[in-house]
Amino acid sequence: MFLKSVELYGFKSFADRTRFEFSDGITSLLGPNGSGKSNVVDSVKWVLGTQALSTIRASKREDVIFNGTDRRKPMPMCEVILTLNNEEHILNIDATEVEIKRRAFRNGENEYYINREKALLRNIRELFMDTGVGKAAYSILEQGKIDQILFMKPEERRYIFEEASGISRFRQQSEEAGRKLQKTDENLAQVDIHLKEAEKLYNSRKVQVEKVIRHRELSKERERLEVDLQLSYLQALVKLKGVRKEELARLQDELASIDSVLDSVRDDLTARQDELENLRTQREEKSGTINTLEEKLNSFDTSLGIYDERYQDIVQRSKMAKDRAAQVQDRMERDRQKLSERTAELEDLSENIRLTGQSIDKTRLEVEKLKADRIVHQLDIEKLEKEIEDLSAGRVEITAKISELANDIANSLEKDLRGSGYSSAVRAKAEKALLDEISRTRKIVGERVGFLREISSISFDPEVFRQAVDDADEAIMTQVDEIKGLFQEYSGTIPTFLDDFTAPEGTLAKKAGLDRAIAESYEKETDDRTKIGDLAAEDERLSRLVILRESDLNDLEKDKLQFEVRTDSLRASIREIKASLQQMEFDFSDASHSVEAEENKVNETLEKIDALKAGRAETVDQLWRERDDLAKLDMAIDETNREITEGNSGFSKMFERKQELNVDIATAQENLRSLDGNIAKVYTDFFDNTGKSLREFDDHEITAPVEELRSSLDLVKKKIQDLGYINNMAEDEYNEAKKNYDFYSRN
Repeated sequence: MFLKSVELYGFKSFADRTRFEFSDGITSLLGPNGSGKSNVVDSVKWVLGTQALSTIRASKREDVIFNGTDRRKPMPMCEVILTLNNEEHILNIDATEVEIKRRAFRNGENEYYINREKALLRNIRELFMDTGVGKAAYSILEQGKIDQILFMKPEERRYIFEEASGISRFRQQSEEAGRKLQKTDENLAQVDIHLKEAEKLYNSRKVQVEKVIRHRELSKERERLEVDLQLSYLQALVKLKGVRKEELARLQDELASIDSVLDSVRDDLTARQDELENLRTQREEKSGTINTLEEKLNSFDTSLGIYDERYQDIVQRSKMAKDRAAQVQDRMERDRQKLSERTAELEDLSENIRLTGQSIDKTRLEVEKLKADRIVHQLDIEKLEKEIEDLSAGRVEITAKISELANDIANSLEKDLRGSGYSSAVRAKAEKALLDEISRTRKIVGERVGFLREISSISFDPEVFRQAVDDADEAIMTQVDEIKGLFQEYSGTIPTFLDDFTAPEGTLAKKAGLDRAIAESYEKETDDRTKIGDLAAEDERLSRLVILRESDLNDLEKDKLQFEVRTDSLRASIREIKASLQQMEFDFSDASHSVEAEENKVNETLEKIDALKAGRAETVDQLWRERDDLAKLDMAIDETNREITEGNSGFSKMFERKQELNVDIATAQENLRSLDGNIAKVYTDFFDNTGKSLREFDDHEITAPVEELRSSLDLVKKKIQDLGYINNMAEDEYNEAKKNYDFYSRN
């Protein structure tokens, strides 16, 4: 098992995500004080599940989360990821690499993960048990840990040896199993006691609950029966009241009617006798007029029979002509509609053909342009590739020239150095002699100038001054000649062939030109390859575009062909419809002439029939009027006789009936007042007994007769009385007792 990496994020001083990779050969972490070395060790112990804050140098749990600085906010959480190589499967997990992660939040919550799957702290501890890795194992030895182990008591040091020998897992499992068994025995004893108490209470409350449920059911049944019984009684009273009210209204109406009739009957009886004599005289006159009109009506009926037969024949012929004309006209309308639809469709197809043709031309031009652009791109690519080949060939030549020039430089330099007799010692000696001579010359010039100044200050003899100047000039010129000789000697020590190398057209200048040519060649090749890549990408894009445009062109040509086929079909259909319309116009004209001729005949016959019918109708109307008048007279005579007879008889009966109605009306009014009192008493008694209004049950449906309801109610009341005392809290107490009993009996 090998520690591969530790990744920290927000842990103590590691605000940014930091990853430490451990490869073979790493034995320690080095760094100055305060760089975070101890925090890395603390993070390893923390991710392995340590809960002791002192071991990770913290006083509070949130101390492990980055607490912020003046320029940075505190972190809300922190996490540490530990990655281990498990190729030898030391850890009991089927993976060659194990990743342990712990995440903590400021609210105190912690999350643990094994290979990115959520786990418990116990799972992590069991995973590393007997491996030597853990929060207190010997695999992490911080400063002072070795001394602490050496000075431990034997029983304290035993934990480390057990961890190393691999028996700590079994020891912990054994101790935990013993604790669980002891706890289980204690729990079983307690459960037995609680179970007996719970069972006793459960049985007691169960009986009480059954009585409560039975009492509730019987109470509901009693309430239902009482409501049904009261509603039955109430409905009977209401129905009886309605009957009584209808009877009273009928009696009152009848009384009013009798009073009005009695007054009018007396006047009618006298008038009916005079009217009867007048009606009998009118009847005799009407009988003579009716006989004359019946003879005239028989003459009209004979003439109308003759003209009706003629009219039916003409109407039949006219109907046939109209039907034929209508059929022809319907066919013409359908064909005209069809012609209009075909013409409109033909125009739409023609427009579609035109637009499709334009699209085809446009698409074809696009395809040709795209292909031309591809050809241009291919030519440009070939040109650039040829240029790259030329550049490569040129660089080969330039490289050969540089190599040849370098050889020439080396050979020439060696040859010229040997031929020039150049020696650094001779050159240094000549340089020193020249510099010494220049120093002496400066000294002599200084002495002579000082001497001249002295002469000019103490003597004004021009001859003396001139002689002094001549002497000084001669001395200075002598020294200058000496310097020239030395300088020529020094120059002789410098090889002249170096000037050839450094001249503007010399060997080094040629070398620099060749280097620049190679660099420019590489830059040009890079440029060309970039252009080739751009052109190739553009060529690929144009190629895909050509395929798409050619596909569009094929689709457009197919559409145009379908449009043209449909156009030919429509034109043929239009020609057929036009020919059919022309033939139907001839047929319609012929049918219209036939209809017109038959209608003229029909009109002539109708005029004659109408004239006869008018005369007959006038005679019939007059005859019916006379007959109606005669019938009315007969009925009036009979009615008058009957009314006179009935009037005399009815007058006596109605007077007797009036006396009876007065008594019945008084009785009915008293009955209604009694019923209203009974109905009010039913509502009042029900409210006093139940505390509810009987009007709430107006929509309730009664399901049994009254006697059966009364018998059922008495039986229910007796059952309720037999139940005795009822504990109204029994249900809640039963539920609690049952919950406890189920809990103890299940566990």
